[in-house]
Amino acid sequence: MFTGIVEEMGAVKALARSVAGVRLSILASTIMDDLAVGASVSVNGACLTVADRGERDFAVDVSTETLGVTTLGTLAPGAPVNLERAMKVQQRLGGHLVAGHVDGVGALRSRKQEGNTLLLTIDAPSDGPAVFLPSKLVEYLIFRKPILGLTPECGASADLLRRAGCPIAPPDDEAAIAATVQGLLHRAAAGTLCVSEAFDSVAEEFDIRRTTGRLHQILVHAFERRAQ
Repeated sequence: MFTGIVEEMGAVKALARSVAGVRLSILASTIMDDLAVGASVSVNGACLTVADRGERDFAVDVSTETLGVTTLGTLAPGAPVNLERAMKVQQRLGGHLVAGHVDGVGALRSRKQEGNTLLLTIDAPSDGPAVFLPSKLVEYLIFRKPILGLTPECGASADLLRRAGCPIAPPDDEAAIAATVQGLLHRAAAGTLCVSEAFDSVAEEFDIRRTTGRLHQILVHAFERRAQ
């Protein structure tokens, strides 16, 4: 587990490609103090395992599965990478609890500087929730049951919110946000503003226990057919 707070910027030393994936060698300094072989390390947000280390560099093996859902395979020697060691339970935690398990690669839609803040709008690679739907996104949106979603009109979050009956507006469209909020205020004044009941049915559909039960049934059926 990680906090999501970058400890240092490392640099790619070398990439060695093979059938199994890529061995990525990275130059670093701060995190090398207690980085051991077998330890978990976050590289650009992805949790990887240290396979080897030197005095000022370490190596991680990136599987073909990880290459398919991250941009690690596009890195070249000299490219900067964000690095963070796995957190210690007994330390004071800043940031968030982050697993480092990447769901997919999004596309940068816009980049806007607002004072000291950099606002990035990212489109998820989705034709619908069935194609790309991070578990944390389901947990946050479904179980918190928002009455308004500020999200790009295309993507997993927008698809999910529409299914749940929650109004949405693009985060960079002030007129659309104002109109949507005005509609919510009118509903509140009329006493009809409430959380959509559709959230419950969508939450049930993506309940991890139901999903696990379905997987169990599929595996049992597959083994029974194989035994025949």
